[in-house]
Amino acid sequence: NYRLYCKNAIMFKESVFAHSLVGHLQVALSLTGSSEDAYQTYFKVTKKDSEHICIQQSFESDREGYKNHFRLIPFRNKLVLFLMDGPDKEIKEWYELGEKLDRTSTQVLFPRRIFGFLIDGMIGLSFARKYTDEREMWEEVGNNMISKFQRWVESSEWNFANKLYLLLAERYFLQGDQENAFEHYDKAIKSA
Repeated sequence: NYRLYCKNAIMFKESVFAHSLVGHLQVALSLTGSSEDAYQTYFKVTKKDSEHICIQQSFESDREGYKNHFRLIPFRNKLVLFLMDGPDKEIKEWYELGEKLDRTSTQVLFPRRIFGFLIDGMIGLSFARKYTDEREMWEEVGNNMISKFQRWVESSEWNFANKLYLLLAERYFLQGDQENAFEHYDKAIKSA
């Protein structure tokens, strides 16, 4: 039982693991439509307060230290909010915080960072369509992520082509070129 793991981590004063477990429980609760606030239940603080405390701890800790996994919070939140069509304001806030964290982290390409770049590109191209007054800024975010994946495809097509095709399809869609968009959506599916 996941709740038992959360309770035990708190009871044994494993706060790093407790925050991580409760964070994942909160995502599961949100995705199932529950209004329960796991942070309130286990830590007597609101979700946002707890997440910001964890993120602050990751900045104050050694960059390579054990608290670096708190840097996943913005990634997780922007991913869930984007995929669940959450409020754009919150997606933007988590995107910006994730950018700040990414600039201070190591350059190792862990799968979560690669997937984070994909989500950033999707957010950028999606917001370029939605916010015409900010189109140039968001399109640049998308184009920067496309450039990253184009470089990575050269060294490992098998790992990165499907993600590149998806971003290219989104860019074609943004540009109004539906024929190329559909072609690249198909390529993304076939290469996945």
